[in-house]
Amino acid sequence: MKSFLTKITICLFIVVPMNASANEAETLNVYESIVNPILEAKCVSCHGAEKDKGKLRMHTKDDLLKGGRGAGSAIIVKGEIEESELIFRITLPKDDDEAMPPMEDETHYNPVTSQELSVLQSWIKLGASFDMLINDLDNVGKEAAAHVLKNLPEKKASATALLIPKLPEVPIADDITLKKIRNMGILIMPIAQNTNALYVNASYNGKSFDDKSLEMLLPIAPQLVWLNLSKTSITDKGLEVIKNLSLLERLHLENTEITDVSTVHISELSNLKYLNLYGTNISDQSIGNLRKLKRLEKVFLWQTNVTPDGAVS
Repeated sequence: MKSFLTKITICLFIVVPMNASANEAETLNVYESIVNPILEAKCVSCHGAEKDKGKLRMHTKDDLLKGGRGAGSAIIVKGEIEESELIFRITLPKDDDEAMPPMEDETHYNPVTSQELSVLQSWIKLGASFDMLINDLDNVGKEAAAHVLKNLPEKKASATALLIPKLPEVPIADDITLKKIRNMGILIMPIAQNTNALYVNASYNGKSFDDKSLEMLLPIAPQLVWLNLSKTSITDKGLEVIKNLSLLERLHLENTEITDVSTVHISELSNLKYLNLYGTNISDQSIGNLRKLKRLEKVFLWQTNVTPDGAVS
């Protein structure tokens, strides 16, 4: 029987690095080429040399790490996405008084995109080093970086050196449905510019996001491509409906109470490429179900009951 490891990149007890091809874009500095341009475009007008709202400046590396009055002492906490005030502020609803950047009017509103957010999250999670290269990011961050670079005029040539997957062509979601979901406090946004495909992140809702909450997402099944359910109270019973989200390419379920039962339902997601099961109760019994995911490229199984022998069986 062919080893499961020969089929996908699996993160079990060690992190298996991506296939790193040496090209210009991958050797770009993350901070200089992406993070700083994002901050310059969307943050520095209020938090720079000329204006330091909340006693916070973000125009230099030193100032970025100092934080400000409203952010305490650390707007960025290296290695801790959820503890980083920067991520918290930019993922707040746009009408929240503490949201960054603020929405003064629709015409000039320029929020952080989901792709930019993915790069920032990856950069912070991996230590927020000012020396980090794009090739050092995780797969999600690297792919997002390609899209961000593509929209920076001076970096277009470099962006073409990265593999940029074709964005899904899906119909636009109903505004009323989107409003209902956002009113639940759930983060929902396009996965990139110029696409109707959506990304939903329920991890910020924590245990308040339950099985019934997941059912509320079914009306956007024709648009939902990325879904983060980590740290929610989702159960095996609730995941019975996951097969209806057939366009899903990325699914986060880390630190939830799901078991091997859930992988039966997950195995029906024919478009799934990325799956994070870190810190769940799955075991070797799930490997057979994961094999059914023909397009799966990467799965995280650290801190589960999957054994090394089971993974290579």
